[in-house]
Amino acid sequence: MALPPLVEPAAELTNDEVRRYSRHLIIPEVGMIGQQRLKNAKVLVIGAGGLGSPALLYLAAAGVGSLGIVDFDEVDESNLQRQVIHGQSDLGVSKARSAAASVAEVNPYVEVVLHEVRLETDNVLEVFADYDLILDGTDNFATRYLVNDAAVLLGKPYVWGSIFRFEGQVSVFWAKHGPQYRDLYPEPPPPGMVPSCAEGGVLGVLCASVGSIMSTEAIKLITGIGDPLVGRLMVYDALEMRYDTLKVSRDPNGDPVTGLLEDYQAFCGVLSDEAADAAAGSTISVTELDGMLKERRDEDWDMGKMWYELTTRRPQEKNIGYCESHDQALVGDKTIMFWLADKEMYWGMNRAYPNPAVERAMALHNMIRLVTCSLAGEGYLNFMGNEFGHPEWIDFPREGNGWSYKYARRQWSLCDNEMLKYAWLRDFDRAMLKFARKYRVLSKRGAVNLWVDQERKLLAFCKGDIIYLFNFHPTESPTNFFLPTHPLGAGDYRAVFTSDDVSFGGNGNISEDYVYTAKDVPGHGVGFEVYIPSRTAVAFKHV
Repeated sequence: MALPPLVEPAAELTNDEVRRYSRHLIIPEVGMIGQQRLKNAKVLVIGAGGLGSPALLYLAAAGVGSLGIVDFDEVDESNLQRQVIHGQSDLGVSKARSAAASVAEVNPYVEVVLHEVRLETDNVLEVFADYDLILDGTDNFATRYLVNDAAVLLGKPYVWGSIFRFEGQVSVFWAKHGPQYRDLYPEPPPPGMVPSCAEGGVLGVLCASVGSIMSTEAIKLITGIGDPLVGRLMVYDALEMRYDTLKVSRDPNGDPVTGLLEDYQAFCGVLSDEAADAAAGSTISVTELDGMLKERRDEDWDMGKMWYELTTRRPQEKNIGYCESHDQALVGDKTIMFWLADKEMYWGMNRAYPNPAVERAMALHNMIRLVTCSLAGEGYLNFMGNEFGHPEWIDFPREGNGWSYKYARRQWSLCDNEMLKYAWLRDFDRAMLKFARKYRVLSKRGAVNLWVDQERKLLAFCKGDIIYLFNFHPTESPTNFFLPTHPLGAGDYRAVFTSDDVSFGGNGNISEDYVYTAKDVPGHGVGFEVYIPSRTAVAFKHV
């Protein structure tokens, strides 16, 4: 819907300004009056990052008279892939100051006001007060809800943009004329469900596409031309080069915004700095565990934290476990197998040629899957992914890609080629699931920790009538490790499953025919001695 101009026109343009903005002045819908409105406008841009960069540059070039910049961060090298308002010489410099310098270079007639602060409940209304329009390009939900509520209370419109990987969204929220952000997203998602750009990645040039749309909406609102995105959500898919517009309506059952919340971080389920500091060292998140396994050397993996994360939950809480093994990974990066083997997955999978990097990756990958399946919950999700075929991105035909087969190109046949190591990964997965069904692994509750040895990278536990032993050490293979069996007691035990089986590409150092006799040993308790090779997992059953 068309709206009246947001800003009254300035008194006049100087001769220099007339020359500078001549291409605007000859557009009938803009003209002299429209350019004077731009000159008189005060626009606040929140974040001089991926979306703020193109927005600030184009709003400055368009002749917006006053631009406010909210940003308390400094320029980092990882920003330069998409935040085009900054350059190599700006590394370590305040983003707000770097952006201000670029704006001055683009248009010296623009006044720049810096707000090098973190927007909070106690300062947001004061920061917003002097501006006609807000542009929000932040990537965290706490700030988005704070911006929305402040804009609603002050009666100000704001342009909102969001990006993720290859997709972007833009809308205009103005409670006076249409819906607000809370009508589109009444509640924030659970913490960690929607990754930030730092976690999930973003195509750099996407920022230019979405940021320029935000700038266009700002100019339309200021000058009163066109049909702004009030009550509409524009969704952009860069891979398909497709724009869709969805209708957004006021929520008749939504609670009105009558004031600011005391703590928007808490509203979005984010730990405060104090709480995070208090928990540091004693807890580990799923994301941290994922990072620990994939980004650290296995020599540095923390056995205690691995046990903690896989077992710590409320007794009544059901849980589904899985390992990142499909290409549409949780945080948008490589899958576990691809992290472990990296480029060797492309040319190191021939069985005829030993490859230490691949052998290490396969051994650890199988152990990670077994420890997850045995500990992570009452269900286990299994995906067809890297271990079953070529590590290449795949997108099945669906409505979102026009039912295209263009990206459906996984070479599933690779795991059926007995000359390749993919078949070993497939066979391990099948055998592990068969083992889990046979011994009802997922239905057993209450895992008991038997041994955690950080130095030797050993982890042992009992769940149901199965005792599991994992040796994550890269080189050490204890020949007489004493494995406690106190939950199940003395008696005979056999290995019923091992990741070292030759049918999975292992060395066959664990025999399933050998009988281990557990007995009470003074100074040790009840248990038996066992040889446990490096990078090997074994499951023992009381027989």
